[in-house]
Amino acid sequence: MSLKSDGSYESAVSIAKTIAQFLDIPYFANKSEAPTSTLDMKIMANREPGQSSWQYLENQVELLQQQLEHHPNDPDIHQNLGISLYYLNKCIHRKKAVTHLQQAERLFESREDSDRAAIARVMTALVSWNY
Repeated sequence: MSLKSDGSYESAVSIAKTIAQFLDIPYFANKSEAPTSTLDMKIMANREPGQSSWQYLENQVELLQQQLEHHPNDPDIHQNLGISLYYLNKCIHRKKAVTHLQQAERLFESREDSDRAAIARVMTALVSWNY
């Protein structure tokens, strides 16, 4: 797969961080720095007291679906919904996750944002694996 980029360091770092965040693995921009936030850290920081991770994700999915009703052509909402559905229940929601990630890829391509389209394509492949 060919990834079109402007060739800048910042663009490469942005792509690496996005993929690392999706895979829920630490990203080290510098060996001496601490890893960036993972999904679990984000959930812990944003969930209500007593709320489980799954309840938080269910609320996020509902919120993103509402946002999608008002902004059906927003690739970021499709991408975030695809990722949230994937993590909410990797088996049950995988088909929905793939659908939203594919839509995000098409929308990013229509906006000529080839880097973000490539990231969505990679995430679609990862979610689809063993589908």
